[in-house]
Amino acid sequence: MACKDCGKNRVETTSAAGKEITLNGDEKTPLKGMFGTKNIEIVKRSFSMDLLDVLLNVNTVLNDYEKGRGLMRNSCLSCAMKHVTQSSILLSESEKGYPNHYWYALGHLAEAEDELVKDFSDLANSVREVRLGLEKDRSFKPDYDLLVSTIETKMNDKVL
Repeated sequence: MACKDCGKNRVETTSAAGKEITLNGDEKTPLKGMFGTKNIEIVKRSFSMDLLDVLLNVNTVLNDYEKGRGLMRNSCLSCAMKHVTQSSILLSESEKGYPNHYWYALGHLAEAEDELVKDFSDLANSVREVRLGLEKDRSFKPDYDLLVSTIETKMNDKVL
């Protein structure tokens, strides 16, 4: 489901290499733009779908960079909030007999940092401190309520 604020995770399906593939984002990345019209049939026959997805994503990033958009993702407080709260849930699950969920919780905190770093570096640093605390000590108890309320305050400030 797409984020209502930033539109991330919008999914569009198109056909390539005779199979359905998914492209994320606002722009389609046509294969012929990557490899030239003459080579398109070779590409379609040669690559697995996983590799094809990687190539399409790399091409999108390079196109964004060439257009001056840089490599840093746009900040989205709603997406950061979802990642922080998901991390809280996963960390709780890790303590209830699902030890691998600890790693998933760390991953969501890293994603929350990425969502914040461009426009809200102070919040990104707060999330980073929590993540590093968890990395150093699995028994560390993050103050998720403080993170959530801080992000929510920024969301409300942004609305005003």
